[in-house]
Amino acid sequence: MTFRPVIIVTGASRGLGSAIACWLAKTGAGLTLIARSGEKLGQTAETVRQLGGEPLIQKANVYGIKLQNSHEQIIFYNIPLLHCSITP
Repeated sequence: MTFRPVIIVTGASRGLGSAIACWLAKTGAGLTLIARSGEKLGQTAETVRQLGGEPLIQKANVYGIKLQNSHEQIIFYNIPLLHCSITP
C-alpha cells in the first residue's frame, strides 16, 4: 500500500495558497482546498485536477476562533487520516 499524505490548504483560491496546492498536487498528496471565494477556488481545483490531483473543495472562512470550530468539523467529518494543514 502506498503512503499518501492528506493535507488541507486554506487560502487556496489565489496567491501562495493556490501555488502550494498546485505544487502538492504534483506530489500525489490528497488535498482539501479551502477558501472564501468559491469561483477562484474552483479555478484552483481545476488546475489541481489537470496536474493529477483529486481535490476536495470547501468554500469557508476559517479566520477567527468561532470559525475554527467549522474548520475542525471539516477536518474530522470529511478528512480521515489528516496529516497536515497549511495556512499561508
